[in-house]
Amino acid sequence: MTIGAEFVVVGAGSAGAAVAGRLAERGADVLLLEAGADWRSEEAPPDLRIPPPDVFAWKVGGRVPPGFLDHGIRVRRWPDGEAEPYVRGRGLGGTSAINGLVVIRPPLEEFDEWAAAGCRGWSAADVLPFFARLEDDLEYGDEPFHGRGGPTPIVRREHEAWGAGDHLLADAALASGHAWEPDHNRPGAFGVSRTALNIRLGVRWTTNDGYLEPHRYRGNLRILGDAHVDRVLVTDGAATGVVVRRGGEEVGIEAGTVVLAAGAASSPAILQRSGVGPAVLLRGLGIPVAADLPVGVGMQDHLGLWISLLVDGGSPARNGARGNVTLRYSSGLADFGSGDILMVAANPLAEEPGEAAIGVKLGQVHSRGSLEIVAADPDAPADISIGLLSDARDRLLARRAVRDAIALFSGARGEAGHRVRSIRDRAGRELSPAMTDDELDSLLREVARDTSHLSSGARMGDPASATTVVDPRGRVLGIEGLVVADLSICPWVPRANTHLTAIMIGERIADLLVPPATPIEGSTAWGSTA
Repeated sequence: MTIGAEFVVVGAGSAGAAVAGRLAERGADVLLLEAGADWRSEEAPPDLRIPPPDVFAWKVGGRVPPGFLDHGIRVRRWPDGEAEPYVRGRGLGGTSAINGLVVIRPPLEEFDEWAAAGCRGWSAADVLPFFARLEDDLEYGDEPFHGRGGPTPIVRREHEAWGAGDHLLADAALASGHAWEPDHNRPGAFGVSRTALNIRLGVRWTTNDGYLEPHRYRGNLRILGDAHVDRVLVTDGAATGVVVRRGGEEVGIEAGTVVLAAGAASSPAILQRSGVGPAVLLRGLGIPVAADLPVGVGMQDHLGLWISLLVDGGSPARNGARGNVTLRYSSGLADFGSGDILMVAANPLAEEPGEAAIGVKLGQVHSRGSLEIVAADPDAPADISIGLLSDARDRLLARRAVRDAIALFSGARGEAGHRVRSIRDRAGRELSPAMTDDELDSLLREVARDTSHLSSGARMGDPASATTVVDPRGRVLGIEGLVVADLSICPWVPRANTHLTAIMIGERIADLLVPPATPIEGSTAWGSTA
């Protein structure tokens, strides 16, 4: 062993940066390891800072600066599908450096469902103070359920900046009976709203900017970039450090506590390489079993698709943004909770003034997949599947969501004079309210995709449950000194874009590891999960 720290945090993305920053703020000795580059805010390439024009495309185009995209992750989206590239960020800030900038909370009542499922200390009352603490909401920061001055800026675009897609979605939603909701992140809020975005002074703001840069001057926060973590070292049921590959060499690092926050595509793989996972899988790969746990079992992602609207009088947004409006509502279908359908607007591009688009997303899914490493070698990509639409309940909700969208925009006319002439899929085929279930299923298989919201490969819950990997404090069952703090621990994929939830998890786990001098107001969890 050559170096070490009280806390070794693996991964500097949305959750990992929050964990490392908060622990350093409280005086803990922290070593942050990141597989990608260590970069400073003033060094950020312009193409990283400028919000992408395709901000709601759930993918990143060719403008991603070299080094900020992880090219090693592939996912099988369909049960019988081939592995395809999957979008994840790389370097400090992780996916917060390349995502669509949307910052929307899940419906808060969903966290009461987490608590009922065995995640004690993660109820709505417990997590709301952490959502508030992470925020710098420029408009609603003084409200009791929001925050001002936190590391994550939140802004919303005003009506004057909207384009044709924004107006069509807002006007059609209001005409169909959905409520206008000024603030989607307000508890109990559903309806059509201005989209909340993670932007400061007109440019992207990452978790590197918010959580790491302010603490770099502290001697107790060390950051090591280009550090690819192979495995956690486990001795006699306790994590003692990690093995890192860097510059062609293997380096051992000692740790009092190892915090895995490498992201939902990487943390489960690191656990499995460390001997923590399904015993049958590990033995088949010649890996000694440290803990027989369902790591990688039950992976999830949202399903989404784009619908094209051919419009008269279509215009881009004045602020250049692709979309500024979101609709969130509840289907009311059995086995689904509140806010299970979302739609987002996409304005015409300047070069295509007659075409807007609507993104339709299932906020809640029941389909699950898996993650399994195929070798002990960390350079071998894991086999990841998410099983889109493999659960019949998701097929029901997906058909409902597409039919809702078709009905919403058939003949729709916006107040700015925009009129929908045709509704088509992204391949240019006309969509009709009369489409059969079989036709919709065929459409979905061809054009639907994931939304880059991978989660749930190391699920949190009651330690007595067969699906549980970590307890409600993030501690891996049976392994002392090993904690997971990213979207892997979600019992299911949250019913919203996942960036805010990932940060909240990092904030929450940091407080469970080293409580602040003044405990956060409103949380009832202290001591309840010891």
